[in-house]
Amino acid sequence: MTERYKERMVRVYAKFCQLTNTKMPSEPRITVESRPGQPAGPAKRLEKWVNKKVPIGTPLPFPDFHDVLRCVREANDEDKLCWNEAQIMEEARDLFTRCGKKLQRRRQENEWRLAASRLTLDVGDPAENNEQLRHQLEVNRKLASNKETEIFNKYVC
Repeated sequence: MTERYKERMVRVYAKFCQLTNTKMPSEPRITVESRPGQPAGPAKRLEKWVNKKVPIGTPLPFPDFHDVLRCVREANDEDKLCWNEAQIMEEARDLFTRCGKKLQRRRQENEWRLAASRLTLDVGDPAENNEQLRHQLEVNRKLASNKETEIFNKYVC
């Protein structure tokens, strides 16, 4: 019964977020730090672009290299950084890599959270009820222990 209410509450909240054009709280903000010694303008512009509000149901923004390059060029013009094209490309490449790693990490965490939410706690150990499985697991444990000892002796001694 409570599960039904939880599902309904999540649907209502998702609709509320869609109507107000905001993100669900499960989508944390991405922070992009600039390299040491570099101005923060390009990183802050990219951070703002990545964290822009998107309607529910649309995919989260993932910038391609041209989006990052546009952010760096805008920061170069507006902040009067006077960077040449090589410096702009170097900063864009670095920001693209940093941002991509953070977004990939966020996606992996979301997938893990989703997978973990589907696990049930009432599943018992199958080896408790199956003698053959328990015996096979014990044999595998002893075999793994012997092989581990053998490898340690081979490379350590």
